[in-house]
Amino acid sequence: MSPEQAVYERISQTATIVDLVADRIEPKRLPQMDPEAGPQTPALVYFLVDDQDETTQDNRSGLVRARIQVDAYAETYAAVVQLAGVVKAALIGEKWTASDGSRVWAFYGGGRDFAPEDPDVVLERRSADFLVTCRAPRQT
Repeated sequence: MSPEQAVYERISQTATIVDLVADRIEPKRLPQMDPEAGPQTPALVYFLVDDQDETTQDNRSGLVRARIQVDAYAETYAAVVQLAGVVKAALIGEKWTASDGSRVWAFYGGGRDFAPEDPDVVLERRSADFLVTCRAPRQT
């Protein structure tokens, strides 16, 4: 499983996150906003920033290390801080096993806030980087 798939799987199956965003977890960017409905938030966007296969002399480490960015969007600053906090809690602190048997662990790589990009649409955004390592399941 790729690191970004593992992150998506983890956040989309964490109850505290689903309680806040339902199914509004998107790869790369938020969908175009419907002017009639307004912003569909809170929401999360995740994407791969960079990755690297860990190699050994026989190229069999099975490890992939990646930096995955997860952006939280909400209509208020308090809501975006809360959402980013539950994402961070879900991803760091313990290893987990993905649905394909891959072992996954993540470290917090830092975060930052962004000012709203469009003056007509005020959405708060907090971005966080996670350093994610996946080990493919061992073949028997």
